[in-house]
Parts: sequence; structure tokens; C-alpha cells
Amino acid sequence: MPSQAPPPPASYAREVLRLLRPHQWAKNGLLLLPLFLAHELTDPGKLGRALLGVVGFSLLASAVYVINDWRDIDADRRHPDKCRRPLARGSVPPSHALPLAAVLAAAALTGAHLWTSSAFFGILLTYLVANVLYSFGLKRVPILDVLLLTCMYLFRIHGGGAAAGVPVTGWLTLFSLWFFLSIAFGKRYQELREARADGVEADAKVRGYQVGDTEAVGVLGLCAGVAAVFVLIRYVRGEQASELYQSSELLWPACLPVLYWIGRFWRLNFKGRMRHDPVLFALKDPTSYVAAALTAAIVLAARHIVL
Repeated sequence: MPSQAPPPPASYAREVLRLLRPHQWAKNGLLLLPLFLAHELTDPGKLGRALLGVVGFSLLASAVYVINDWRDIDADRRHPDKCRRPLARGSVPPSHALPLAAVLAAAALTGAHLWTSSAFFGILLTYLVANVLYSFGLKRVPILDVLLLTCMYLFRIHGGGAAAGVPVTGWLTLFSLWFFLSIAFGKRYQELREARADGVEADAKVRGYQVGDTEAVGVLGLCAGVAAVFVLIRYVRGEQASELYQSSELLWPACLPVLYWIGRFWRLNFKGRMRHDPVLFALKDPTSYVAAALTAAIVLAARHIVL
């Protein structure tokens, strides 16, 4: 059988870019959140360091996705959707995966060491180690897998604070933990629901969970989302909000778009209409943009308007 001809350079470059999953870089906008909530987003020095952090996390996240795809190449080839990934379909040779990941990781860590703080470098390195452990086994340990996925978001938020030199409050950490835990459970619920819809038996395993765990995973995810809203309500009522905002009582309406987004996310999930990764869903969903813009506008109003 003749060997397959290598793809043209332009096609290969396009497939390598797909392998890096640039749409997932949107998650790294979370690095700017501590700066925004500290009302220091207009400080050019801090903003510049935070943006360097965004670049570092983007490079390292892509390295992790390459490693994960290389690790799961056989399973992806049997999956109806993941078989289109560059490594699974062969448009990028599997032998190129680990060298590419090594270059990306080295660039991210070197840049962090040279141009940001030691705290940011430590967070970035911890993120890499946690992701490798996740890819090589922990993603198949029920509950621990979603806790690790949640930590990946927390690493970004605390990484943004470390890069910019802005402290991350306990309230932001607590809210983010419950909010992103809800999203992580939502991702697992979607996978389990799809397996059940395909006729997989209840005691069969999907990423360590049994298909019969579908309802329990959904309930846990919804409860985590509601807990995030309660944390936000408690923060609005607290002294820290009163000290940071001119009119902290104007923050109350911010609870509504957050609650609406979480409720809508789970409603679509329960109805089987969440067919994408949650990040991809949010990027393609106009309602998500409206909810985010409305929340940001309320925060800015509470900061600058005096009642």
C-alpha cells in the first residue's frame, strides 16, 4: 500500500492551528477578571503584565490539548465527532505532537520566568502538572475529575492576579469555585446523557462514571450553580463590597443575569440541547454575550454612580 502523501504546507499549518484549539483561548480572558474587579484595568503596566499572562496561559493550554489528543488518539478515532481532530484523522502526524507540545510549554514557562512574577510562574507550572496528571488518568476518577477541571479555571483567575500584582479576594475564589464546578459537572452530564441516548447500558462506564449516574451529576451541577449565586448575594451584602463600590446596593441586579445564565445553561443541558463544549457554547451563544455585558455594566455603574 503506498504511503500517504504529506499535506501541503498551508493545509498542514491550518491543521496544526486546529490542533492548538485557539477557540479555547477565550478561557484565558479570566486572567483579566481580578484587574477588572479591582477597578485597575486602565493601569497600563498592570494590564500589560496581565496580557502577558494571557499569552502564557494560551501557549501552555495549547500544549496541554496537544498532549491530551496524543494520549487519546485511539479513543478519538472511534468517536463520531472527535475522529475529526487533526491527530486522530492523521492530518497532523502523531509523531509531531510531543515535540510541538514541548516547544509550546517551554515558550510559555520561559516567558513567564523572564517577564512576569515568580508567583505567576509557579501557578503556570502547577497548571501544567495538574493537566498532565488529569490527561494521564485523573480524568477518569469520578468527582475528582470535575474538581480538577474547576481548578483549571481558578488557576487562570489567580494567575491573572499574580501576573498583574492584584490580590484575588476570597469572595471571587469562592464564587468562581461554585460557578465553574457547575460548568464542569455540565460537561460530564452532557457526555453521560449522550451515551444514554445512544443506548449505552446504565452500568457502562463513561470517563469513570456509570451512565446511571446521569441524573445525580445533573443535580450536583445545578446545586453548584445555585451555590455560586448565593455566594454573590452574600458578597453584595458584605462590608468588602461597601468599601470597594460607591453604591454597592446597585450590585444587587448583577445576581439576575448570573442566575439566568446558569438556569438557562442547565435547562438546555437537561433538554439535550447542549451539544458543544460549554466554552464553545458560550462563544456561539448571543445570550451569553448579553448576560456578560449586562453584568459588567452593573458592576461599573455600582463603582462610579453615587446614590
